[in-house]
Amino acid sequence: MSLAFPKLTFLNMSQNYLEGPIPSKFCGTHLEFLDISVNFLSGEVPSDLPIGSPQLFYLRLSNNKLKGKIFSEEFGPHILSFLYLNDNNFEGPLPRNIFLRSLIVLDASRNNFTGEIPRWIRDNTRLLQLDLSKNHLESSIPAEICNLKLIQVLAISENRLSGFIPSCVSSLPLEHIHLEKNQLGGELGHVLFNFSSLITLDLRYNNFTGNIPHTIGSLNTLNYLLLSNNQLEGQIPTQICMLNKLSIVDLSFNKLYGPLLPCLSNLTQAKNDAHIRVANYASIYRDSLLTFLGWISSKRHYYNHHGLITTSFYMDVETQVQFSTKRNSYTYKRSILEYMSGIDLSSNRLTGEIPAELGKMSNIPSLNLSHNHLIGRIPNTFSNL
Repeated sequence: MSLAFPKLTFLNMSQNYLEGPIPSKFCGTHLEFLDISVNFLSGEVPSDLPIGSPQLFYLRLSNNKLKGKIFSEEFGPHILSFLYLNDNNFEGPLPRNIFLRSLIVLDASRNNFTGEIPRWIRDNTRLLQLDLSKNHLESSIPAEICNLKLIQVLAISENRLSGFIPSCVSSLPLEHIHLEKNQLGGELGHVLFNFSSLITLDLRYNNFTGNIPHTIGSLNTLNYLLLSNNQLEGQIPTQICMLNKLSIVDLSFNKLYGPLLPCLSNLTQAKNDAHIRVANYASIYRDSLLTFLGWISSKRHYYNHHGLITTSFYMDVETQVQFSTKRNSYTYKRSILEYMSGIDLSSNRLTGEIPAELGKMSNIPSLNLSHNHLIGRIPNTFSNL
């Protein structure tokens, strides 16, 4: 069966109950935007899906049951800039033909990809967002990832990565780093250095060792610091108190020792979370992005009239943070994250008395100091919490 739409430029059939394979010859030669996500589609992606639509630059296949090859072997240069393959059943090594040089966003998370992160990722110099989370990727993070000079979101969490984070990563304009739940190791000195725009650093559940470096004080845009469940030791550096935008700090389940810092009371909830930030991406003048936004703008009157234009047609990059309270781990995102703040220093080797200054944090929803070696009285100021 074939479904050809020779004059159609915009096609959205997401969030339905569509099932079965994607028809062959599905697209039209003028199709620019295709969203068939959140259905029950199965089978392989038709080999002529992108080839038959040379103008296609937005393709979302997310949340289906697709498997097999993604594009045909002969699929070469293209203008495709936004590619969402997440939440499907694709497996095997990451295919070379999904690393298109034109891509701005590549989301291949929550599949069954195996093998290494390919070194030809260095060719994706326009990439702003890369999400390969929740697959079965192995080996180390290739140094070639540092060729992504525009990258802002790097998410490779919940894989089987090992080795060290390349030191050159700190030279990238990253805002969100999600590498949690891997087997990465080494010290953090070369990682927490020279970032001028970092908002989220999530390295939980790895094998990082050594001290939390003093250079952490240079991350003055940091909102979320998540280093729990590693092998970090030493004292909590006073430089952490310089980060006045921090709203969530999780250093639990490490080997940190020494006294609690009174200046931790200076850490207050930041209200300027960068969840979905269209303005952020609109400020990066990439040709494909401008084409996309211009195309949306030109069609806005028609599609607004028919109730089709939503903010989800823009970028859907968002900050997601897991934080444990009352022995349960919760994921905070979107606007809820803006109202969440907390400090978790539990399950370390902290000693001494609890500073009375910590009672000044009257707006903090969660403070966990359990499973340490603290002594003395509970400060009276804690009645303010």
